[in-house]
Amino acid sequence: MTVLTTPTYDCPKIASSVAGAGRLDDSVWRTVPVGFLTDATGGRRSVPTTAVRLCWDDERLHIRFECADDDIWATFAERDDPLYDEEVVEVFLAPTGDVRRYFEIEVSPSNVVFDAAIHNPDRDRATMDTDRAWDCPGLVTHVAVRGTVHAAPPGKRAERGGGERWVADIAIPFASIGVSEAPREGDEWRINLYRIDRGTRSSFCAWSPTLKRPADFHVPDRFGTLRFVGGLARCSAGERWTPEYARSWRERVGWLVGCNFTPSVASNQLEMWQADTFDPEVMDRELGWASAIGMNAVRVYLHDLVWEADPRGFIGRVREFLRLAAKRKIGVVLVLFDDCWNPEPTLGPQEPPVPGVHNSRWVQSPGVRTVNDVVAWPRL
Repeated sequence: MTVLTTPTYDCPKIASSVAGAGRLDDSVWRTVPVGFLTDATGGRRSVPTTAVRLCWDDERLHIRFECADDDIWATFAERDDPLYDEEVVEVFLAPTGDVRRYFEIEVSPSNVVFDAAIHNPDRDRATMDTDRAWDCPGLVTHVAVRGTVHAAPPGKRAERGGGERWVADIAIPFASIGVSEAPREGDEWRINLYRIDRGTRSSFCAWSPTLKRPADFHVPDRFGTLRFVGGLARCSAGERWTPEYARSWRERVGWLVGCNFTPSVASNQLEMWQADTFDPEVMDRELGWASAIGMNAVRVYLHDLVWEADPRGFIGRVREFLRLAAKRKIGVVLVLFDDCWNPEPTLGPQEPPVPGVHNSRWVQSPGVRTVNDVVAWPRL
């Protein structure tokens, strides 16, 4: 897969009063549009899920990385240690729009920072100059980890795993990167966002793939565009949407065109989501077809039996599907329950489809036995 265009992120403004000392509350981040990182080389290789969100106020640019990671580790402890040799998230930012000069800021799972000013006159790593003496004044970073951060790489310890995710928040003061005044709505900067995940197989992820093999992040011609936009109407979780919030959502999302989606290799929800028959390669290809004909939304059916048998694995596969859809700029509506067709679903291999019969192997979720057993309802 060759990616010729570079992405644009509409970065919403937030009130400076909610930023405190540079950190934003999770309730604020939930209102900010989300993007996802993909394989930096532009290929189809599966990479760990990494969501990114950006917003700004009168003083700072705020960036959040949300990293799925089942084996989190970090050994470096000093500022400007070579974090790029381990697990890390990275921001490359060219506020003037001149991609020959940009700033590089990295954060590790243990909240260690690497920051440098880059002069890349030929837009080529071979001739670039890295000023490691530059520190970003007033930079605020925070890392929250769900799981264990190992103090040694996988090859130098017996225990593995113990992780789930880590979240890095970065607040960059405009003044620290040579911007004397806050951006105005409509201003555009150049930016790219990256992640390195190292384990038995290393993954190099990018918001705008650099298309280099082996992976190379210092490809400024592949930086995407950061567009500063006005504030988004807000609505707290659980509240009925206000007309203003609904309008802002509609303007942000655009007109939805989509379909029900099941990959061609699955006859029902169980075959789509069970580990033995989950096929991200086919899903990626067929989501690409949907995108190519103008679709930007799909409705996808889940199944309670897959969740009950393997909740962690099931969530991981759902996340992978969401990442594939986001890569194609396709929104997803997840459907929890369905009362159509076969009332007695069972896990394991499914019967082959019946030729000429519509949805011949589709199954209900939950099945009729659960529907008729009120004692079983709480597990749903």
